[in-house]
Amino acid sequence: MLPRTWVSKWLPTGLALAIAVLSRAGAADVPAPTVQSPSPAAAASQAQPAAEGELPAFQPGLWEYQRSLVSAAHDTPRQATIKKCSDPSEEMRKKRLELKQKGCRFSPTVHTGNSYSASWTCPAHGGVVAMSQVITVTSDSSYEDANEARFEDQVMRTRIVATRVGACPLLPGAPKHRRRPPPLAPSSGG
Repeated sequence: MLPRTWVSKWLPTGLALAIAVLSRAGAADVPAPTVQSPSPAAAASQAQPAAEGELPAFQPGLWEYQRSLVSAAHDTPRQATIKKCSDPSEEMRKKRLELKQKGCRFSPTVHTGNSYSASWTCPAHGGVVAMSQVITVTSDSSYEDANEARFEDQVMRTRIVATRVGACPLLPGAPKHRRRPPPLAPSSGG
């Protein structure tokens, strides 16, 4: 089982959720989420390794993440939704850097059309976690993240649909911009 601190510190949103569930209960192979892919001929002509560190660019703001987790332990997919102020592009870069610093090894990211595919392995408590991820970009304010994590004979697959829903509200207690009062009317003769 993976230590909880490893899960929370190392993994991007979708993979952290998958590994957290993996560490709590055994998971059996389940069908992978549907991810659109081009025909083999089209994929061969369009697929290219992404430049080192190339990741999709998204708008910062208030994002809603809808996660679906399919597991043999449950008849129906487990779903959760969270909203948070985020810069997904920056979060992805930071998580990748953290993973590299912890000894994870990445295969080159492959950029095909509007999809980014990545895989990596990380040392874990008593073994190695192998991960793969496909991010399908709809726009700079929407994407789908289909990912898989394998640890020993356990496999967990999740799908996250992320949508920017607006600007981030001010934090409680943050200074608010004040409106200036209208200028005083000049006083008349006196």
